[in-house]
Amino acid sequence: MNELKNKSPYFSDPSDLIKPKKQSKKMIKLTKKQYEALRRFFESPSRYFLIVGGRGSGKTFLGSFITYLIAKHMPASILITREYQKDVENTMLETFKRWLTPQEKEFVAKTMKYHNRRFDMPSGARIYFASANPKEEHFQFVRSYEYNFVWIDEASRIVFEAFQEIDFQVRLKYPDFRKILLTSNPVDETHWLYEFFEKEKRGEYMRFSSWDNLENLPPDYIEMFKRLPPALQEIMVEGKWGEYKESKLYHISEKNFIPHEIVLRDYPPFEYFNYGRIYASCDVGVENNAFVFALRTFSDNFIIFQEFYFKDKAPTLALEEVEKQMYNLYRINIRKIKWCGDVSVRQSDYSGKKIFEYFPFPILTAKVPLNASIEKENICLIKERKGKPILMISSNCPLTKKSFFEAYFIEDEKIVKEDPYQHIKDAVRYLVWHFIPLESKTSVHFLELKPSIHKVFKKLKPA
Repeated sequence: MNELKNKSPYFSDPSDLIKPKKQSKKMIKLTKKQYEALRRFFESPSRYFLIVGGRGSGKTFLGSFITYLIAKHMPASILITREYQKDVENTMLETFKRWLTPQEKEFVAKTMKYHNRRFDMPSGARIYFASANPKEEHFQFVRSYEYNFVWIDEASRIVFEAFQEIDFQVRLKYPDFRKILLTSNPVDETHWLYEFFEKEKRGEYMRFSSWDNLENLPPDYIEMFKRLPPALQEIMVEGKWGEYKESKLYHISEKNFIPHEIVLRDYPPFEYFNYGRIYASCDVGVENNAFVFALRTFSDNFIIFQEFYFKDKAPTLALEEVEKQMYNLYRINIRKIKWCGDVSVRQSDYSGKKIFEYFPFPILTAKVPLNASIEKENICLIKERKGKPILMISSNCPLTKKSFFEAYFIEDEKIVKEDPYQHIKDAVRYLVWHFIPLESKTSVHFLELKPSIHKVFKKLKPA
């Protein structure tokens, strides 16, 4: 820690606090992996440092300790944040308080200002605790102050726009220390964390495995890990990039996903275009524009093989880009296929032109009932034709795949939609509702769908 001591006069060699051996009873024992991450965090010249790891790997534990070290030794302005305010207070704040000495606890209690979401430390540090969710009122506190250091827990649940807002606020010149620590579960290649740290190399990251923290995990928890399938172990335990989720509303499985190379080989989109079996759907607004394209096989299976999503782009420019890309990729003329979707009739773009006027071809825009269309999607996901699900998704459409897991939620007996995937998901739902035929005799009954949804569907109302 000599480098750290030389860099900043505010740290009085914290190496005595973090030695993995011969720690006093008052000191929390760190694993070798945690100790290594601690040193790398303070020694790294990078502004951004991510700890990504499996369940129970000690990410939050170490994040709170790093935050405590900074607050103890530096008169810094600090923010601790995650998606929801209640989790900031019940998890992050309580974990941080475990490190405090009796004197520090007394000082924190005296300086706690819950209405301002902040408290002070004897070192002169001021710590703010507020939600990083732009939809919560507490997010105003995040944008109201400037910081030296920010700890973002459960970063996988934070949208990139919120991260950018926070990043802009880490700009205090004194003390001369500016860093953002992120702790997160693994994410797949479509998430901004993967783009930011793995592809663009804009920050440093370190991977934690649950196996590194076995001494702090109960035996039954470890046994549960051992029973997981190997592919799931890699993500949930070893912390490798990837994602495994169970949809709250959809009965979707691996059967519904098909490699794009198989689509191109066995179901060439241009051939199906010549047979008039290509369908398109869109969800178009002033700023967010989503488009999905599906082909209908000769056994009446539908494969979503292409997607487009544009944020903060005028609909006329988005549509021009889609038309160009579909022709370049597949030699498909989008003006000669069947369209459906939600194209606002009342809204205008920045020039005052009505959005629907941009579409130079017929488009079916009949209103689609939310609950009934989700029910039909589930039937298409479960029911098979010629041994394959009616509805399948190409690996070329990662946003569509993710939308089945993250676009819709049940909250207070209502289905609510979440950005950024709701627009893609809406486009898929319109396509299924308007274009996929169901046989009059079906072996799939609604009560055979996921128990988590069929019990509440009858009383659900669109938000």
